[in-house]
Amino acid sequence: MMKLRINPLVAKDLKSIKDFITEDNADKALETVQAIYRQFENIQQFPLHCYGLVQACGFSDGL
Repeated sequence: MMKLRINPLVAKDLKSIKDFITEDNADKALETVQAIYRQFENIQQFPLHCYGLVQACGFSDGL
């Protein structure tokens, strides 16, 4: 399985997102961040599934 590292800037952004949503609904904030992490896991398990998106974003150097 591919090893996926979360950039510290991404982790910081996710915390900011969670904090922002928590102001209105703490349960939804946690649910949202967990959903994003599940997508990270999907990328880790199926990296080529996202290949078109990676190319479209200009990040094809690593594949």
